[in-house]
Amino acid sequence: MTAIVEGKGGPVMGYRGVAVLTALLMLLQAVLAGQFIGGEHGGLKDVHRIIGDILILTVAGQTVLAFLARRTFGIGLVMHNASMLVLTFVQVGLGEAGSDQTKWHIPLGVLLFGMACAAAMLGFFDLKAQRRVN
Repeated sequence: MTAIVEGKGGPVMGYRGVAVLTALLMLLQAVLAGQFIGGEHGGLKDVHRIIGDILILTVAGQTVLAFLARRTFGIGLVMHNASMLVLTFVQVGLGEAGSDQTKWHIPLGVLLFGMACAAAMLGFFDLKAQRRVN
């Protein structure tokens, strides 16, 4: 039996919105990277960098909202978001370091996209209630 969060307000709904936005921005990052790495649109590298900086803000907000909604989500989702925030800082640092860091930057971006999708999906479940049912 799954416990889906319904009718929750405040931080839960805010978390959902920011988590979905973060996942969409992560997907956009991959599309932009593919465009400028392929040599089609070199100017998109600056857009990719700017969205990376925005992602730090959205993941930070997502982490704060997960903390505020920890009674619904549990501390596990808070820790997931906190680790995603740390990895996002590392990712932006690798991106700023230059093209010789792509061997780490690309796999970390794939990991972050997966983490963002998982964080968004888990925002639609009352994880603490689900643990009590089992």
